[in-house]
Order: sequence, then structure tokens, then C-alpha cells
Amino acid sequence: MFMKNVALVLYLLLMPWMLTAGERSTLHRTAIPAEEREIIAVIRGAVEDDSWWQAGNVGEVRAVLSRYYAEPLLSHLSEQAWQFIAQPTDWYSRTTVTHTGIYWQSNREAIVQASLLSEDVTSGEKIRGEADFSLHKTEAGWHITRAVFRWDIPGE
Repeated sequence: MFMKNVALVLYLLLMPWMLTAGERSTLHRTAIPAEEREIIAVIRGAVEDDSWWQAGNVGEVRAVLSRYYAEPLLSHLSEQAWQFIAQPTDWYSRTTVTHTGIYWQSNREAIVQASLLSEDVTSGEKIRGEADFSLHKTEAGWHITRAVFRWDIPGE
């Protein structure tokens, strides 16, 4: 166990020097602030923008989600969201981002973790969660290529 801890400490201390040219780790606050804001805006939009609920077809869902997601995740989520919209539902929750951390960033890739809070607007029940996002930068800006959510964290 001691050796694992020593290895972890060494890794964390050496991490800034292990990044290749052009890469940044915001754990050490060296990210370009404008890019950091853009990445966080994409994460917030992907989580908090529920305007896709108003879509009349899968194309409209895709148009909203394309602001935040890249292929092939975009097609998958668009289909899932459209199937959700097409069915009657009593889901009345709203999810917000409470904290974000950019853990790794290069010129074209980023890894972000976000803390989330989902609240049932009828009962007031809250559930905390976390999400890990991988993003890729294109000519159109940053887009999410992978998202993993965990909702097993009790709320306040």
C-alpha cells in the first residue's frame, strides 16, 4: 500500500512534465482562460439546456444537441431523446452543473469532470451526481465525444 501511495504522489508531482507539447493541465491552472470558458459552456449547455424537449422531430432534437455533442454520440443521443419525447412522461426534474474541473487539455482534446444536481420540481427531492466528459475541438468549437454519468450520490 505504501508503494502505491508513493507511486501516486510521484505521478502527480511529475504530471506537468509528462504532458506533451501543446498540452495543458488545468490542475496547475495553465489553461487558456477563453478556451476553459468555452469548454465549461459546452458542458453546462449539454446538461442544462432542455430546449430539445420542445422538438417536433428527431431533426430538431439533433439541431439542439449538435451545439454540444459530436458524432457518433450525437446520433445516438438524438434518437434516444426523440424516443423519450415521443412517449408521454411524468418526468419533472431539472439538472444543473454545480462544479466543473478540467483535468486535462491539449489543443484538440479535453477531459472534464462535473458535479451535478438534479431536482424533482414537484417534490423538491434532490439527487447529486457526477459526470465525466471527453471533448474534441473542431473548427466549430468544442464538442462532447463521450459522457459517463453517475447518479448514486445522495442529495442534500
